[in-house]
Amino acid sequence: MRKYLLLGILALVLSGCTTMQVATVNPKARSIVTSTKIPKGVCKKLAKLKATQDDMIDGGPGLEQGAMDQIKNMAYDKKANYVRITDNYSISKDGTFNPMSIKSVTIKGVAYYCEDVAAKKKTKKFVPPKNPNHLTVEQAV
Repeated sequence: MRKYLLLGILALVLSGCTTMQVATVNPKARSIVTSTKIPKGVCKKLAKLKATQDDMIDGGPGLEQGAMDQIKNMAYDKKANYVRITDNYSISKDGTFNPMSIKSVTIKGVAYYCEDVAAKKKTKKFVPPKNPNHLTVEQAV
């Protein structure tokens, strides 16, 4: 009986020490455009979005990226290709603006499907960067 009680207490203590995992962006959602500007062109408003990342134990600057990744994932699920960020706020543990004291980040936005954004994605072509240190075969001889 005593062994089970100790195991239960140990499990409870260890579960209290775990931290929340910060969201990661779905690879297909990386191309979603985020901006504070109202989208231009022909756009259809799809949904209002709200993403929150919090971690009362560790916190830190990774929470903002986690919230942005989360909002992009939500927009991807709604078939959006543009998110207008309408609000972005954080809560710190000690009331300072120190990035390490941030314990919660919330981002609000509106998801859109914009024809202009979709057209630009389809017409992008790879152009290799110009490297002044790169020599062609003729230059090397």
